[in-house]
Amino acid sequence: MVLLAGGSGTRMGLDGNKVYLPLAGRPALAFPLATLSAAADVAVIVIVARAGDEAAVEDVLAQVRSPKVGAVVPGGVTRHASEQAGLAAVRSLMAAGVEVAHILVHDGARPFVTLDLLAALMTAARRVGGAIPALPLPTTVFVADGACVTPRVAADLVTVQTPQVFRADALLAAYAAALTEDFDGVDTAQVVEHYAAHLPAPVAVAAVPGDERNLKVTTPADIDVAEHLAGLFTDGRWRDRPGPQPS
Repeated sequence: MVLLAGGSGTRMGLDGNKVYLPLAGRPALAFPLATLSAAADVAVIVIVARAGDEAAVEDVLAQVRSPKVGAVVPGGVTRHASEQAGLAAVRSLMAAGVEVAHILVHDGARPFVTLDLLAALMTAARRVGGAIPALPLPTTVFVADGACVTPRVAADLVTVQTPQVFRADALLAAYAAALTEDFDGVDTAQVVEHYAAHLPAPVAVAAVPGDERNLKVTTPADIDVAEHLAGLFTDGRWRDRPGPQPS
């Protein structure tokens, strides 16, 4: 499991990293770390942190005493570079004898990943090789081409969340190929798709129903929402209703 915590608070007007914002008295990163630590399908966790955030990471680790954290490594200047750093650490753990069949990549700015969503993703990935959480678009979508605006069928389009999970050999092969070509992907699934010809065996990507409350804390408006959700979230589950069930 690669937990990305190397972002910033630029769009929120923050001087520090948004993944350490307090939510219900805990750093935001503590929520996904606790859930991932409790997940039966997660054997080891690699945290990718921004340089200079070492003390903040130690504070989170002091609050969530997870025996599954196998490494904390510095991230890069882009999301893709941070993924590469995390996957390099996974390779090292595998070389040292840690068995890794699938790798999940999760954005630490999404505090409220549930155990049920993790289980559904793993079930799908074991079946076809890869899985991503997806939500239907809530509004009509138009494509603008110069002076023309054409409506698109919203049912054909989805928004994608994390965690995204792939067979370990496929994900590592795709990112190794990206490294040789200096390719900088914007999304984990995009990199796997882009380097499909380099994979040791074909991988399909299943779209698992996402969770609308698995939000990414990005703007100031998200803080109040996240603070409210934190009061409804305990031990990787929503207290007021069940989450997505494994398919």
